[in-house]
Amino acid sequence: MPFKVFVLLAGVVGMPFPQFTVGVIVGRGIRYLGEGLLAVWYGERAFAFLESNARTASIGLAATALIGGILYARISDLVVVPYPRGALVAP
Repeated sequence: MPFKVFVLLAGVVGMPFPQFTVGVIVGRGIRYLGEGLLAVWYGERAFAFLESNARTASIGLAATALIGGILYARISDLVVVPYPRGALVAP
């Protein structure tokens, strides 16, 4: 999910700036530290694996994304959020 969405939502809900800043630093720090460690540990082997198995890896990634999307759509259809009485409902 793009970072701009989180920034926009933090502003919409009125999140305090210091809390938002700490959250961004911690979240991004964990993400980039993890990616850096994986690159150092598995960089050459992962690159060689993807070069030799690009088609299989692509099909597996696409299948995983498709199955995840289908599951998300099914689960989100099960969640019903009732409207409070007197709420305006768009057609």
